[in-house]
Amino acid sequence: MSSNEILNQRIEIIDNHLGRVFPAPALIGGYLFLIFGFLGLISGYLIGLVIALIGAFVCFSFSGIQVDLNTRRIKLYTSYFGFKKGETKDLTLYPFICIFKSNKSYSVYSRTNRSTSYSEITYDIYLLTKTHKEKVLLKIEKGQESAIESAKKLAALLDLEVVQYNPVVKSRINKR
Repeated sequence: MSSNEILNQRIEIIDNHLGRVFPAPALIGGYLFLIFGFLGLISGYLIGLVIALIGAFVCFSFSGIQVDLNTRRIKLYTSYFGFKKGETKDLTLYPFICIFKSNKSYSVYSRTNRSTSYSEITYDIYLLTKTHKEKVLLKIEKGQESAIESAKKLAALLDLEVVQYNPVVKSRINKR
């Protein structure tokens, strides 16, 4: 295939990885299980295979979303050992795309109750319903400019509108 043919091909499925299923301490434990499992296998212990499989399960599990442009369906999934399991929704329920700024913080405490914190700002791109009450995470970006660019590209691909988050408030609530 030439480079022009590759550029002219229409993307049919968008697949975005949204993050790990397990938190950082569990991932560290998973990698340790993986290492000790392989060491056990090398030493000739079959239990090493079980330990390595548990470690691989923890380390290589992630969540994501697939958008099929042909059928106009989205699939929110969790992948275990490469098998994607999840629910499928109709893309027409989500006519808008929006960008949210997220501040994600992680804290680790020692036995002496000292803490180390880490904060990270990300920009999350969501699909929104007409009333903005339900949202589905579509992509995570590190910077604001890249999030705006990605949102515009995704909106063009999916034929959706990029909007500001503005949920509809029922009039009954406004009377209070």
